[in-house]
Amino acid sequence: MECAMSYIEFPRSVTRAQQAEVEFDQFFDATLDRTIALLTLITRDVHAAEDAAQEAYARAYQRWGHVGAMDRPDLWVVRVGTNIAINLWKKHSREKNLDQETAGRQPDMDGLIADEQWVSWGLDTLSPSQRRAFVMHHAQGWSIPDVAIDMKATESTVRTHLQRAREKLRALLSTDKTS
Repeated sequence: MECAMSYIEFPRSVTRAQQAEVEFDQFFDATLDRTIALLTLITRDVHAAEDAAQEAYARAYQRWGHVGAMDRPDLWVVRVGTNIAINLWKKHSREKNLDQETAGRQPDMDGLIADEQWVSWGLDTLSPSQRRAFVMHHAQGWSIPDVAIDMKATESTVRTHLQRAREKLRALLSTDKTS
């Protein structure tokens, strides 16, 4: 899962700013699709994932001197994008709850579940940290150490998130089979 960045020799007439621009463009082209795919799995919303990725890459561009020097700038972008997506989700949830309280009614859970695929529904039952660890490790194939780096957590914490996520999803499967 290494971030494949190929460095090219620049003529002396090319400025460092121009070099950084080319390096960022290469990085962006090499990692954008994977970043959006991962953020889509985490958010379950391709539009939110694209927005979060766009903002994360904009921040990476602004800090390219620092971010580009990292061993894994792709992990930085995914972490920032995930944080942006989670913040947007929290804001949306607060607004949705306020709307429901104002309307004085509960959401139609049957309609929501019927409209969602089982995987999305199962991922909804996980906490944001569990969902993030589960998607990165199982759906994207990231190693536990890479997930830990991205989440700024210990490997033990990541293993705990993964174990709890699997337990919740197993419980849903067993409930589904007996229904």
